[in-house]
Amino acid sequence: QNGERVLIHNAAGGVGLAAVQLARRSNAEIFGTAGSEEKLRFLQEHGVAHPINYRTHDFAAEVKRITGGTGIDLILDPIGGDTTKKGYALLRMSGRIVIFGISSMVTGRTRNVPKILWELATMPRWNAVSLMNTNKGVYGLNALKLWDEESVLGPVVQGMSTGVQEGWLRARVDKTFPLAEAGKAHEHIQDRRNIGKVVLTVE
Repeated sequence: QNGERVLIHNAAGGVGLAAVQLARRSNAEIFGTAGSEEKLRFLQEHGVAHPINYRTHDFAAEVKRITGGTGIDLILDPIGGDTTKKGYALLRMSGRIVIFGISSMVTGRTRNVPKILWELATMPRWNAVSLMNTNKGVYGLNALKLWDEESVLGPVVQGMSTGVQEGWLRARVDKTFPLAEAGKAHEHIQDRRNIGKVVLTVE
């Protein structure tokens, strides 16, 4: 909504940059986390008022410092685990958090079952009473499960298409890989080297 405070995690990724542009369109005060000084500079140049390096700073402490403890209206969280728990605590009354991934489970090139179980265990648990008492909203989003729901996705896609046509919504392609090198593309993303989308090309 117009003028709200929005915290976007992994703001320099493909989804994050799209969210930044949508938030700018709504005149939001944008907080964005990223893991390198290069990404922080890029975010600041593209309208993120408060870029935060999650590798060197506790993002929750930084948000509290900047806002004076008055809270955030909307959080976009693809990370999960303790990040979700900290984010929920940052929400002001009527604030909401949208969880659309648990990237904290991905720790390297091989599966780490203990880490996966730990991240699941540290995810907060909500119930109807706690949500009512805090006056906060928790939303889950899995876009793949919505793929065939035209009535739901149609207006969203139309709005984004309009943004592309009008020029205020643009996808930034960080790097392209041929389809045969899909594994390298995933490694590029896992190493958190991308600013924007990573695209597979087909001859």
